Order: sequence, then C-alpha cells, then structure tokens
Amino acid sequence: MRSSGRNSIKALKVVLSTGALGAAIIGGLIMSANSAIMNDLLEHWNQTDREIVASKPKMARANNLAKPNIVQAFASVAKVKDAFTSAGYELDAVRWGQVAVPRVLLASLPYDLPQMRQAQDRKTVFLRYMLPYVLEANNRVLHQRERMLYLRAKVERGHRLGEKEAMWFTALYKEYRAKPGDFEALLLRVDTVPVSLALAQAAVESGWGTSRFAQEGNAPFGQWTSNAYAGLVPKERKAGMTHKVRSFDSLKLSAESYLRNLNTHRAYKGLRQMRNAFRKEDKPIDSIAIAGTLLKYSEKGMEYVNLLRHIIKKNDLIALDSAKLGEAILDFRPGA
Repeated sequence: MRSSGRNSIKALKVVLSTGALGAAIIGGLIMSANSAIMNDLLEHWNQTDREIVASKPKMARANNLAKPNIVQAFASVAKVKDAFTSAGYELDAVRWGQVAVPRVLLASLPYDLPQMRQAQDRKTVFLRYMLPYVLEANNRVLHQRERMLYLRAKVERGHRLGEKEAMWFTALYKEYRAKPGDFEALLLRVDTVPVSLALAQAAVESGWGTSRFAQEGNAPFGQWTSNAYAGLVPKERKAGMTHKVRSFDSLKLSAESYLRNLNTHRAYKGLRQMRNAFRKEDKPIDSIAIAGTLLKYSEKGMEYVNLLRHIIKKNDLIALDSAKLGEAILDFRPGA
C-alpha cells in the first residue's frame, strides 16, 4: 500500500506517542513510507543532531555509565576540599580541559559553607561542588535527546519501534509536557542548559550556597512551588502570597528539576527558542545571550539578568561549559 506524505508523517507521530498496540496497528503505514517522505521529516535537523544519530556507540556508553546511589551523609568544607584536591579536581584544570569532573555522592551542600569567611574561597568551593550535579543533570537530558534522535532515524530507515521504545517515548512526552506526537515540540524541550548559566543561577538564588533554602531544602536554584510539593516558606513572603521554595531530597534531584523547569515552563519559551536557533546554526549556546530570556525567573527582571551576566563573566564560568563528567566517584561516607 502506497501512502501519502501527510499520512506517513501522521503515522510516525502516532508511533512516537503511543504504546506497543498502537505501534503494531499502524506499523505497516510507517514501513510503506518512501525514503523521500521520511527524509522530509529530517529537514530541520542540524549537523550536530545528525552526528549524534550516527554515533550509536556514543549513546550506548552514556547509557552504561555507572549510576551510584546518593547518600545522606554530611561533610564539612575541609573534608570536601581535601577530597577535591586529592582527586586533582581544580576549576582551572577543568577550564583548560586537563581533568574530568568527579562525581559526588552527597545529597547536600557542606553544612559549614555559610561559616566560611573568605568570600572567594566560598565561591570556589560552591562552584566545584555544584558543577558535578549540573553536568549529571545535563548528561541525563543529553542521553534522552540522543536516544530520541536515534529512534527517529530508526523509523526513517523503515523500522518499527519496539514496545519498550514506544513506551519510552510516551513517558518522554509526559515528562516534558509536550503534545503527544509533536516530535519537533519535544525536541525543542529535550536539550541541555549551558553549565555557566546553571552555575550562575545557583549562585544567585542560593547566595553561593549559604541560603536557608540551599542548606535545609537542597534548593540552590530557588524554584517556586505551590502546595503540590514540599517546600520552605520564604520569611519575606508578602501577605496574600502562597508560594514556597520547593525542597528536594538531594542536590541531584534539584538540578534535574531545574533543567526540567526551564525546558517545560511557558515562562521560558524564549530560552528554548533561542537555544534552538543556536542549534540550527551549529553554534555553542551563548549563556550571556540566553540569560536575557530569564526576565521572569525573578521578580527583579532585568536587574536579575544583568546580575547573572556579571557573575558569568567575573567568575570565568563560560570556560566551564565544555567540562566533562568523569567516572571517578568521591565517596564521603564514614569509613570510605
């Protein structure tokens, strides 16, 4: 049976948004789509995405990285600094591409970070500590993006999605609050955030890790929430306001939620559109430019944007955008 281009595209969208039963029912339509039609689906792919799809082994390695459990242990600044130094983990070495960033298993920031008297030293500890969590969250999103692009190419080659693959897509649409079947809308949302921007926002929102929200709620990104989630009530909350700052069981979950917030909330549609524009031109995502889309992240508006840009520049954070997460794990549990 020969199908029209419109029907083939519609069928592909259904396959990508339904379970195994739906995929099996309309699989014949997908299989019958000619290569010209399917190539049309790939019209808007940029070169970077094409390279990702061509690199299945790369995706497999990302998927097979060890996923150690986060531990509810507490560490002092001194212990954290000693561990970082012993591992050769220095920010300048990361900036120069000399070392990979080790993984950190602790759920929370060092408990005595607010007591550090030297501001610059405190900033350095905070950045070294938060960087692994930001990279981990970005890696998770990057793997999702790699897999969805690979599966899209699989369909383009005339193969049907398996049951688990179709179910995975269904869950992905739900996580990113995208309309089922709208692959382009999903692709716009499943993407990373510049490390420099994430670190700058964490620094501003948490006072470099010293805020009550960061210390008590593992919430360095200051995400507001309603009664649907656990959170801490801001002491300066105005009368009549009901928001809280959402709290998390770990910094890992906080970083993942931060990315999901930027990737799904309507207030940050501009960020996603600008990021996509950089992708289409195969250019690095400019955190200074993209910070300008975050006017609604804070009540301070442009003042907040300017502060982010200042912190990014003053602390040479853009040089950390190319940081890579290594396989070394720093374990702070007693006796480790």
